[in-house]
Amino acid sequence: MTNITPQPLMSYWDYEDGNETITADSFDSDSAYDDGGDRPVEDLTLLSHERANVCKYENGRRYHRYHEGQYAFPNDNQELDRMDLQHHISNLVFGGKLHFSPITTGEGDPSPILDIGFGSGIWAASMAEMYPHSQVIGVDLSWTEPIWCPPNCRLEVDDCEHDWLYKKDYFELVHIRYLNGSIRDWDRLFQQAYRHTRPGGWIELQECDIELYCDDNTLPPDSMLLEWFVLINKAATASERPFIKTQHFKSWLERAGYVNVKDKLFKVPINRWPKDKKMKELGHYEIMNIAEGLEGWSMALFTRVLGWEKDDVLVYLEKIKKEFRNRKVHAYWSLRATYGQKPMDSST
Repeated sequence: MTNITPQPLMSYWDYEDGNETITADSFDSDSAYDDGGDRPVEDLTLLSHERANVCKYENGRRYHRYHEGQYAFPNDNQELDRMDLQHHISNLVFGGKLHFSPITTGEGDPSPILDIGFGSGIWAASMAEMYPHSQVIGVDLSWTEPIWCPPNCRLEVDDCEHDWLYKKDYFELVHIRYLNGSIRDWDRLFQQAYRHTRPGGWIELQECDIELYCDDNTLPPDSMLLEWFVLINKAATASERPFIKTQHFKSWLERAGYVNVKDKLFKVPINRWPKDKKMKELGHYEIMNIAEGLEGWSMALFTRVLGWEKDDVLVYLEKIKKEFRNRKVHAYWSLRATYGQKPMDSST
């Protein structure tokens, strides 16, 4: 991997007592957007304080406040650490690949890459290290902790469901990972991605189905795990951002205009139940991921939508964690990588 001296994208955070907000004070003053959307991506800078400087605390967890409520999951240190663990799991599942799209390297690196929902920033930073001459742009609804990135990686605060103001026919790759349950209109998102992908460029999604699968009937139909999935899907659907089945992505990308769409399906065991050494290791990390993530995945949806009290959610989730650890249940998640290409003869 190329050695690149990282640079800070934020130098410090200010914490304001009494109103549970957090303010970042080290952003560039230039706007990241212009009215026409024709400014090259190289000219974009970090967004203004009005978007980047507010977060909120709720039930002991930190959430974004810019376009509040669109993303139901926290952005605090606990969640950022879990995201990094999930990135490690993805690397294990994908054999170390950051992407499957055959993006063009040629004599140099690909043209700019866009990461939708950068989270902790680890994928964007890793891509920037892999392709040191390519510009990597990350977009998310909030700043979180200070993030150190290679100099060719820029992270911005914006809402991917609003109109994109990037240059059209521009990106070599648009990458979307782990946003299931956070998007209201996938069709519109894919249409925007298509518009801003260069001819011959790619889109890639890496997403989990939010339900459990079992091939040997060891998951009983009255399992509390299945009950939890029903509840969280009910809450997400009521929030108009349902968890969708990833098998639909292929046809949806084709509907948006992409061609050469490929689908790769992987299994991720929920704990160390497999006999296979590699799958057992994967299950070891996944049960850690579940233990760290279960509260964050559930708390806002259960309290805001289903009307539960915080303490009731915590007690319930302890029971669910115990069920996840049960090695007699041979259950797994479905993780899917779906990628497609914008036709070479197409331009926006």
